Amino acid sequence: MKLNLPELPSELEYLLAPAQTYGNRFQSDSDIARFLECASESDMEMLATIAERVWLNNHYPSLVEWWSGVDTAIKSEVARQYPPRVVSRKSGISENCHNLEGKLIEEANRRCGHMDLYFLFGLMDACDLRFE
Repeated sequence: MKLNLPELPSELEYLLAPAQTYGNRFQSDSDIARFLECASESDMEMLATIAERVWLNNHYPSLVEWWSGVDTAIKSEVARQYPPRVVSRKSGISENCHNLEGKLIEEANRRCGHMDLYFLFGLMDACDLRFE
C-alpha cells in the first residue's frame, strides 16, 4: 500500500502537539460535552491561545488545503487499488473499498496526525473559539 501524503506546512507544526493531546481524546459529541462540562482553566487557555494564533496568522485556509491533499491521496490510493469500473460491477468489493479507506485513514493519522488535527478544531469550534 503506497500512500503519498502531502507534508504538513512547517508553519502549522505547532498544532501537532495540541492535536495529539486534545484531538486524540475528544472525538465524539459525548467526549466534547464532557470536556465542556469539566475543562480546566488551563485547558481553555491553551485552546484559546492556539485558536488565536491560527486566526491571527490566517493558518486555517492552509490547514484546510492540506486536509484536502490528504483526502485526495487517500481517495487516489483507493481508486488505484479498486478502480471505479470494477467496484460498480462486482458486489462485495465496495465493502473492501470502505475497509481499505478506513485503514488508509488510520495510517495517514499515524503518519501525519490529520484526524487528530480535525478533532482539535472540532473541539475549539465547540468551545466557540475563533480560528478562521
